Amino acid sequence: MLGDSAFVIDVDGRMARSPTEYAVCMIEYLQQPEYELLHGQYVTSKSLEKEFYPRFLQATGWARMPWRTVGIALGRLARDGRLTHKRDREYRCASGRGRKWKRRSITQFLVPKPK
Repeated sequence: MLGDSAFVIDVDGRMARSPTEYAVCMIEYLQQPEYELLHGQYVTSKSLEKEFYPRFLQATGWARMPWRTVGIALGRLARDGRLTHKRDREYRCASGRGRKWKRRSITQFLVPKPK
């Protein structure tokens, strides 16, 4: 601990990356030319978790951090308006044959166009 800052150090003595660093670098990863179709579009949190986060980890070789931790950091960045924007979209779906419609909410994050 240094002042009011806490540092997490891996076994080999290197400093571990923060969840915010993971979130920022993942958005930067999605701004690469091969993901051009995503630029300026909202992507669901579930797609980020299941499809793009594993690709990001594989491409960078970074240690796995729980998606929930990275997602929370991404939400904070969106709330502060520093990197991305977040929106929740509601939709209705049937919960089974002949059952009532239910409302579901999907969280989406904007992949900004690269500068």
